[in-house]
Amino acid sequence: MLSAVDVLALDPATKTGVAFGRAGQKPQLWTENFGSEDATCEDIYARATLFLADFLRTHPVGLFVIEGVVPPSGAKGFTNHNTTMITVGLFAIFVGIARCKRIPWRRVTVSSWRKHFLGSGRMKTDEAKRAAVKRCRMLGWHPPDHNAADAAGMWDWGCSQLRSPSFEGLQW
Repeated sequence: MLSAVDVLALDPATKTGVAFGRAGQKPQLWTENFGSEDATCEDIYARATLFLADFLRTHPVGLFVIEGVVPPSGAKGFTNHNTTMITVGLFAIFVGIARCKRIPWRRVTVSSWRKHFLGSGRMKTDEAKRAAVKRCRMLGWHPPDHNAADAAGMWDWGCSQLRSPSFEGLQW
């Protein structure tokens, strides 16, 4: 039942946007910073693992939504090896924990959640980040930054998936 499902959406990065809440209600929005000035990839992985494992101990999640990793070939000139290692590693950690806990999950592309939430999946990154914050505020949501606003867009997309006739294609 739509009203009984708590949805968690994560935008994996060193500063991971988080959106959590019951479908049909106002989500909680925040950003988890797994980095520090001297953090290694392994430090970031450890902090992320601890965050999600602790969160799931006290928050039941009926659907987990995560943004898919942009392949390095698609981000050529816009990323570096360390950033790729972090985003791929965080994606793997978050999905791995969800699978171990048997939480249904969906991967969403940037263009899909942006089209759903912003009306266009083809905006330039900076424009889309501003638009996500603006849309959240218009809805009465209060993201602390663009990371949380992006997670809010994914959360909203995830909630819309609950209205599909079945969960066919839902990954476990």
